[in-house]
Amino acid sequence: MATLAAECDRFKIDVIGISEVRWNGTGEFTNQKGGVLMYSGMPDEQDPHIRGVAVYVRKNVKHSILCWKAISERIIVVRFRAKKFNMSLVQCYAPTEDSPLDQKEVFYSALERTLSEIPRTDVIILMSDFNAEITQSIELGSLFPHKTCHKVTWKSPAGNFESQIDHICISKRWSKVLCDVRNKRSADIDSDHYLVVAELKFNIPKHRYEHPQHTRRTYNTTKLNVGAVKNEMIERINNVSLMEDASIEETWLHIKTNLEEICKDTLGYRKNEQKEWLSANSWELIAQRRSLSRQIKKAVKSDKRNYYVELSMKAQAASEKGDMKELFKLTKQLGGISFQSSAPIENENGQLVFAKNEQAEVWKRHFEKTLNIIHNESGELTIPRHLNPNRQIDTRAPSVNEIRGVIISMKSGKAPGFRPGHSCIDQINTIRILIEQASEWNATLYLTFIDFEKAFDALKRSYIWMALNANGIPNKIINILKKSYEGATSRVLHEGTLSDSFNCNSGVRQGCALSPLLFITVLDVVLEAVEESPIGIGWKLNQKLGHLEYADDVVLLTNRHTDMQTLVNNVCEQSYKVGLKINASKTKTMRTKASNQSPILLYDQNIEDVQELEYLGSIVNSEGGTSKDIGSRVKKANGSFASLNKIWKANNVSVETKIRIFNACVKSTLLYGCEIWSLTRASTQKLQYFVNKSLRRILNIWWPARVSNEVLWQRTKQKPIEKEILRRKYGWLGHTLRKPTDAIAHAVMEWNPQGVRRRGRPKTTWRRTVAAETSKSFNQLRFTARNSRNGRSL
Repeated sequence: MATLAAECDRFKIDVIGISEVRWNGTGEFTNQKGGVLMYSGMPDEQDPHIRGVAVYVRKNVKHSILCWKAISERIIVVRFRAKKFNMSLVQCYAPTEDSPLDQKEVFYSALERTLSEIPRTDVIILMSDFNAEITQSIELGSLFPHKTCHKVTWKSPAGNFESQIDHICISKRWSKVLCDVRNKRSADIDSDHYLVVAELKFNIPKHRYEHPQHTRRTYNTTKLNVGAVKNEMIERINNVSLMEDASIEETWLHIKTNLEEICKDTLGYRKNEQKEWLSANSWELIAQRRSLSRQIKKAVKSDKRNYYVELSMKAQAASEKGDMKELFKLTKQLGGISFQSSAPIENENGQLVFAKNEQAEVWKRHFEKTLNIIHNESGELTIPRHLNPNRQIDTRAPSVNEIRGVIISMKSGKAPGFRPGHSCIDQINTIRILIEQASEWNATLYLTFIDFEKAFDALKRSYIWMALNANGIPNKIINILKKSYEGATSRVLHEGTLSDSFNCNSGVRQGCALSPLLFITVLDVVLEAVEESPIGIGWKLNQKLGHLEYADDVVLLTNRHTDMQTLVNNVCEQSYKVGLKINASKTKTMRTKASNQSPILLYDQNIEDVQELEYLGSIVNSEGGTSKDIGSRVKKANGSFASLNKIWKANNVSVETKIRIFNACVKSTLLYGCEIWSLTRASTQKLQYFVNKSLRRILNIWWPARVSNEVLWQRTKQKPIEKEILRRKYGWLGHTLRKPTDAIAHAVMEWNPQGVRRRGRPKTTWRRTVAAETSKSFNQLRFTARNSRNGRSL
């Protein structure tokens, strides 16, 4: 690909067709020179890598592409805008003479159909490896007088036979446009075909006419780590004077213009960090003839090795500084993503769309429909009266110091929508304990996992302000939020192309840090309205627990089938009033010790009953336990480890850096949710086996070498997996027990349902492993956890 682009630049070829590309699927991508390659291959990624056609367009004319269409693995069409007439270019790869007859008929029928669908006013160029052989015994076909050596297009691998099997054709009415056709024998991309070049008399415009491509450029914020640059920027910002007697819009435009100018002068724009790994020496060798092909391959390998050495050195430096963000980025590059391909998309009529500006319009229409949902009248939601606390909220404008303090307190690279002290682990553990206790005490438990359809996009905005008012938020703050929503528009940014703006009248704002909080505030009001008639499982004295929620994931809980049906109906009815609709196909029901197997209904459809499902990244089973979840984590960690094979094999990456990458990218995947695992000897061995196998692979230790696990852990600075899990487990447990006793994640530690425990040895549960490991009750553990010194000691 790199040499193809270089040869196009050398011969000043604007458009080039390629046969036998051997890439599966269809798509396009932009190379480092700015050129665009559009390709069409075998339909399935699992198909053999054969055939395939492509068209490459240089940067200076790519904006003249009107559209392109992948017909099959043998035909692709690209349409260009010209000054007077448009041009349609058809690139083909015909079957050989010995191919089956049906393949030939399919190809020529498709080619005939493709040519007939091209507008009559277009200049039609047909280029192909037709595999139609004309030997030197017959006069080689050409409209232009050339030597025989300039007419042949293919040379046999043995070098003893040449023929003309590649052709460029033009529609007869436009034949005068064609100035010359001949081969270029000096062009070299390591192919047994010669480059065939046609010179045309009409021009393809070198500039864009419409649908300009808006590129989003980011400032080089890494310069802020330099004290002098940071101080200069602070000084210039402080010297920006505000306009007197100006409107909000004028003031904002004045501030924005000054900030952009300051950032541009002091920081500059971030450059593309993707470094081309072919050196100048390699390009010199590539320019030579094929007799140097071995040297070219050797030089390319050397350049690639040097490229990985440089990345590895940067990764090691990031590892030593503890810069995990940079380490993750370099790890992805070392993992080997060669290029980002963009596939065509379907429009509303099921037709494939290839042009970027047309794709942006398809996405615009999709989101315009999604973010402007028309709601049917469904009655008014009754806001519970007890949600109106008398909050004392200061509504004065914040000072500069307050704003500065908030910005400093924010974590870099982490979204502010996250709520502290509310983790996925809390929610998963609560559900697991409920299931395990119900199973042990033979108590019936019904769980329904609710999934809302387009939850954040479907919300009625009027209920956002009602919910905020019900929670005691001052009208001044509510009015500010209302103003930020009034007249707000959105645009779709698709691969650098920005669509026209469109209104958004439903749901919360896209990308706003407040959106998750506003959504759960409304959802909380909905669930409070459902709880007006208390239904759920017995929780505390005279208390019911009917639901658990985490963002838009809601789990309904009851002990009886009729109660669950009532609860589902109530949630469906109340949520529909605020614009939320439950997704019937993704909503699931789980039962523990339930004799009634009648289905739960939603919209007169049966909700699917499941024995296990993935919830917040972990596997939840109807009988409790964590063996399935552990097996799932091992599979996912194995996939993460395999994706980094290039790093484990690299001789230029130090062992310390490899172990750091293993801990950050593989072990973190393996041990997600390990704080709430009820470990058995078999599951511990399974986890330890995976870790040991991975470490031996990293150190290149194979089975004949007798290296004990203790020596392996010492060399890699690892602890036994059981100890590491215990440390995480009790760190999380102490954090949970320091929460208020009425917090659900805390209260569930000592929850027992009404029922009778069956005879025999009880199953190993998470709560039972805690009691066995500490020989303490949860009351004793709570007292220990709240004493920081004793908690750390434990």
